[in-house]
Amino acid sequence: MIYILLYMVLLLLLLLLLLLLLLLLLLLQLYYFVFDSYTFSHITCSFSILFLVSFSIGTFFSSIGARLSSFSASMRPTRAISLPRSNCALQMNSLLMRLKTLVMNRLVFLSKPFRLAMRHSPSTLIITTLLFK
Repeated sequence: MIYILLYMVLLLLLLLLLLLLLLLLLLLQLYYFVFDSYTFSHITCSFSILFLVSFSIGTFFSSIGARLSSFSASMRPTRAISLPRSNCALQMNSLLMRLKTLVMNRLVFLSKPFRLAMRHSPSTLIITTLLFK
């Protein structure tokens, strides 16, 4: 049980770090939007990749959490409360996967700054394709 709590604390710290990085990148994006449009396209590309990577990491940790939850539920005597936790974790994992797909398909690849940045950096397309294949 202590390992699950440590895992949850580690997960929260990691997500907080990712949110801080996203906020910093957003502030840089706003700064360069005002002063330098070429750098703005590169910052937007980095922002989009970091956003997608953070969803991938969240999905990965959610799947590990679902496995830990189902494993800890199987180690305890069967109770009415232990089964919904496992189902909740699996539903959360499914929700994160749907959200990642939505972000990939609708928000990021359709944005004009992301497409402009892709022209300057074709390796970005390869990285995002490998990450989210």
